[in-house]
Amino acid sequence: MGKSGDHNGQRLARARLRRRWTQERLARESGFSLATVRAIEQGRRSLDNMGQLLTFARALEVPVTDLTGQPYTASSPEQDAGQGAVAGIRRELLLAEREPRISDAQAAAISVPLLRRRVEDMAGRHRSAALASMGHDLPDLLRDLRAARHAVLAAQRATVYGLLAQAYEAAMDMLKQTGYVADATSAIERARSAAQRSGDPLRALTVEWHYSGEFIRVGELGDAADIIEGGLRELRPLAREDVTVAALTGAYELKAALVAARAGDEAAMWQRWERAYAVGEELGRDLNEPLAFGPSNVAIWSVALPVEMLDGAEAVARARQVNPVLGALVPAATIAKGRYSRERLSRHWIDVGRAYHYRADRDHALSSILQAERIAPHKTRINPAAREVVSHLLRSRGKNDLVELALRMGVA
Repeated sequence: MGKSGDHNGQRLARARLRRRWTQERLARESGFSLATVRAIEQGRRSLDNMGQLLTFARALEVPVTDLTGQPYTASSPEQDAGQGAVAGIRRELLLAEREPRISDAQAAAISVPLLRRRVEDMAGRHRSAALASMGHDLPDLLRDLRAARHAVLAAQRATVYGLLAQAYEAAMDMLKQTGYVADATSAIERARSAAQRSGDPLRALTVEWHYSGEFIRVGELGDAADIIEGGLRELRPLAREDVTVAALTGAYELKAALVAARAGDEAAMWQRWERAYAVGEELGRDLNEPLAFGPSNVAIWSVALPVEMLDGAEAVARARQVNPVLGALVPAATIAKGRYSRERLSRHWIDVGRAYHYRADRDHALSSILQAERIAPHKTRINPAAREVVSHLLRSRGKNDLVELALRMGVA
């Protein structure tokens, strides 16, 4: 966990010094130029790109979170983005295979329809980026689903496993966003186990989509690609017959595009994005489930992918095309016509801010990240890329709204 006000370059320098490496050694081991290493460590160049962070982390043999400073400490209850719930979620991840200690009366009171409504409500909170609210109720939801798994009739058990997989997915995403990445990996492993017992192939494939992201996160792109291609082999033959299958197919193509971006293969990246675009056009609408896929999500990725490639010019050009449409969407928990996920819209505006930052357009970079914060305050303030960009902007100028944002993020 980093100190308040640190930037990623300072943390990189400390990690390097712990290894007793010179800047020249770090440049040689990571493949970056000495000038780049010096500029990053001195704060003249931001280190907000996950591919670059991973390259440095692997060279130094440290977790990426050592360089991003995650998890970030909430300075007050108002700043809590779910961090306060981590202990309770960890406990439930540990107890996942244990039989709960409940009375016969408690077992008899379990209602699968009520549990389904609670899981759907949790999914809505996730789309609304209500991280603190998610954290508050997730431990109890996981506990009650664990109890239901043992208490319900055999005919209902597969349904409960499906709901449990969804709840573990929500826990995974909340933990990942708050920087507890090892716990997030544990949660997705639990989700995989539950999904496999649910008897629902689409639920299992949805979890595998998340699972591939764990391999992308640690730089194992070959394994991620294998998981993605395996999923697509199952999905493609059925995609024309089922809207949900088609949406999941499109989401897999976007994840394949991310793998290509991380591998530096721009041609393959856009090829996979275009496949997703075609699916989105055929659907003609945004879907809530299974992964909030549709034309809006494809548009969001059209900016995120060139940002991954550090291509600020292309990302800004794409943002100018899609921002009028995305900006008209109402940030909401329910994805429907004119309404869209706060979580994904805020991520888009963070990427737009990063794209402008790469173009040295500080005013547009700041206004974009402020827009992300208006949509999803907690999520934006704990986003490591947003924090790094704001920290870098702060070192080059001191506008009041920038200083206030930096204070809310804890990077001032």
